[in-house]
Amino acid sequence: MAKNPTSEELKERIEELGKEAKKYRQAEETLQESEEFNSALLNNAPNPILVINPDTSIRYVNPALEEMTGFSFQELIGLRAPYPWWTEGTLHKSQKDFEDAIHKGARRVEELFQKKNGERFWVKITSTPVKSNTEFKYYLTNWVDINDRKHAEEALLESEDKYRNLVERANDAIIILQDTIVQYVNPRASEMMGYTPEESIGTLFPQYVHPDDIETAIDRYNRRLSGEDVPQIYELSLVHKDGRRVPVEINGGVINYKGKPADMVIIRDITERKLAEKNLEMERAERAFIRETFGAYVSEEVVTKILESPEGVNLGGEMREITILVSDLREFTPLTESMESSQVVGIINRYLEKMTAIIMRYGGTIDEFIGDGILVFFGAPIPFPDHPKRAVACALDMQASMDEFNSESIRLGIPELQMGIGINCGELVIGNIGSKKRKKYGAMGSPINVAFRVESQTSGGEILVTSSVQTRLAENLQIDATREVNLKGFDEPMTLFRVAGIRGGGILDKASGS
Repeated sequence: MAKNPTSEELKERIEELGKEAKKYRQAEETLQESEEFNSALLNNAPNPILVINPDTSIRYVNPALEEMTGFSFQELIGLRAPYPWWTEGTLHKSQKDFEDAIHKGARRVEELFQKKNGERFWVKITSTPVKSNTEFKYYLTNWVDINDRKHAEEALLESEDKYRNLVERANDAIIILQDTIVQYVNPRASEMMGYTPEESIGTLFPQYVHPDDIETAIDRYNRRLSGEDVPQIYELSLVHKDGRRVPVEINGGVINYKGKPADMVIIRDITERKLAEKNLEMERAERAFIRETFGAYVSEEVVTKILESPEGVNLGGEMREITILVSDLREFTPLTESMESSQVVGIINRYLEKMTAIIMRYGGTIDEFIGDGILVFFGAPIPFPDHPKRAVACALDMQASMDEFNSESIRLGIPELQMGIGINCGELVIGNIGSKKRKKYGAMGSPINVAFRVESQTSGGEILVTSSVQTRLAENLQIDATREVNLKGFDEPMTLFRVAGIRGGGILDKASGS
């Protein structure tokens, strides 16, 4: 049998119930105050406000909406879409905007509605879905009267004076379309397409669009008029009356023209812009080619100087005096016959890497590697005026580096090697040589053959130069021997000079372009 509560327990229980009742009353009061506040806020809002249930039935309208539309609260509550303010002409667009708002969330649109008395008016609608725990409860829309602005826009188009000032004198072509039919063209449009207004008005606009772009143009037009959010500005090509293609930028927008929806298309000729873009692309391609072509054969400083130079580099070909240097390892081929191929490649790569670094320091351009030989020219692409001096100084530095190279070789069990160098100076054709698929920047001319012949006359680690080099360097060139030789392909004997050194410094600074 349950025990009866004591008087003390009953007292405590009564106090608890009293507290709970007080909390409940406070909650009710707070809720009532909140509802009264919200109701007062909505009822006194200056802009029309509409609340719609998930089934599209109208849940609430404030007095401002009643005043704007002429429909009373009692007439509207419970009504489902389509709503009485939707017009027959914009019914499809309004329905589409409404469905998009329901399914896609908050958005802003401009709509043409009608009052109960049939009067038309424009509003800008901001719509927001209201949810509770992810469940869609109702849709809150706020209207802003934009009637004055819209009428001003329509008046601007309909006004003859403003029309002439703003449209006929526009630098861009302006066309007004209804159902893709041309209703109006300004003088610039006639000039751009080559047709008089009489020839174009009443025709279908797609006939002026290039076949490649017709599908895009029609798709954008239809989607824009149906209220879809499509890019306003895009590019396509028109066809001039004379058949030429005219690249243009299209900027379209929906307007009300003579009481009906229309598309006002602003067309800008972008022929010059496209040409500038093409030239810029060609310039970028040429700069990329220069960097790719010269990057492996000259220093980064030289590449940068070429790109920064106003005249750049003549890739088409030109005659220029340059100095040719040819180097070759003595007796290297017989030595490789007893080596593994990987060992041979290792020696060559180590040698070429060391020589390449020296050549680039002096501003030389490596034309090609020929086995263990190197063909280098100085004075192109950058026209260094002291190219003979650079070539000789580079050759001396290359020979000096052979001591370090041979020390490394001996540690690896490889015999010492010697390098012969021949140098000649003369006028050659230099430029971009090859086919479209394979080309390089190089030089052509008999002075190259002479340089190879001179190098073949060297023995040990000699540097031999022709009189063309000796004459240009004069007293700056230190010679320790001369010899008369008969070079293959030449009838007369040629004097060669063996280089012992060179006077004067500062070459490295000049080579880097400073």
